[in-house]
Amino acid sequence: MNSANRSKLFCQRLKECMDTAGHTKTSLARELNARYETRYTHNDVRRWLGTGTKIFKPSLNHLEGVAAFPKFETIMNLADFFNVDVGYLIGETDMQSYSMEKVCNFTGLSDNAITTILKITGTQKDCLSFGYESDCYRSILSKLLSSEHFFYFIECLKELDSTICLSQNIEREAESQVGRESLEIAFKLYNGPIDYEHDSNAPKLPPEQVKALNVLQTVIDKKYDLSFSIKVARYELHEAFEKLVENLYPRKK
Repeated sequence: MNSANRSKLFCQRLKECMDTAGHTKTSLARELNARYETRYTHNDVRRWLGTGTKIFKPSLNHLEGVAAFPKFETIMNLADFFNVDVGYLIGETDMQSYSMEKVCNFTGLSDNAITTILKITGTQKDCLSFGYESDCYRSILSKLLSSEHFFYFIECLKELDSTICLSQNIEREAESQVGRESLEIAFKLYNGPIDYEHDSNAPKLPPEQVKALNVLQTVIDKKYDLSFSIKVARYELHEAFEKLVENLYPRKK
């Protein structure tokens, strides 16, 4: 990654960290000073957010170089303050922390998925209920994942996902044959007032439109055949969820 892209990424990630934590330039400088006994100002934070951009000196009425990266000590403070790795801030990794990278590699889940779990179980202000009820959420999530019915629920969810993917693949295959625009035109003709397939008096269509109509008819037929499977998969998923909830919170008899 070249220096220009790294600078842009640093600015973007610093801004995202600030937005997530709800900090303005002034509040960030104030909090950093309180924690690390520094003397940062609103203008310092503004300069960090402008890393890699050209500096304009109004008094001299010309551009004067490019805003450099903050000192390494400053980047260390920012990473520690926002609880992310230095490598994440400066674009060396897309994982916010080395621990996050290890968890993602171990579980096979994305960093977004792990972050969502942490927002449920965490104690930070940006977590559910501002983190005050983390113990309760941890208990609920543990019971959910430990339930004997959870695996069946996931299997049913996977079955629905696979069936939906088949339906989507039918559309993608059709688009690869005639193009999306041709399919859209064919759809309008198909739903129009003229029956091009059975009406002998219907206007003659160009060969490419005839092909698109035939492909569209194939899509409709295949998706109709799949529609029952999708309904069954949705029903089984709903039943699996009901059993999961009943297992976690049995009705009193």
